Amino acid sequence: MVGERIDCRAGRPGGLGAGVQLLLAREVLARRLDESVDESVDDLLGAALPWLIALVVLTVLLSLVKVVQNTLSQVLAEAVSVRATEAILDVAASVEPEESSLRFSCQSRDRRSF
Repeated sequence: MVGERIDCRAGRPGGLGAGVQLLLAREVLARRLDESVDESVDDLLGAALPWLIALVVLTVLLSLVKVVQNTLSQVLAEAVSVRATEAILDVAASVEPEESSLRFSCQSRDRRSF
């Protein structure tokens, strides 16, 4: 059946991405703090802007990956639930009920109705 195999490597993009985010944030701060106070705002922004853009793009991509992972997780949970229910119903349908257990359940139901 399709989707029965789970890939354990699915969580790697989040951890790797968080590490790259930290490195990019450090680089943005380093560029900002390394610039002298005498330089204009345009020069200060120009030095850190490429790193800041990279940080924003990576953050958006990681958010999209997280949404996809959550959706796939929900689909997988639903598929597992359906398969478990089917297995339980298959077992229940294959078992022949005993007459004494049916009689007992009917007697119990009659006692509860009073």
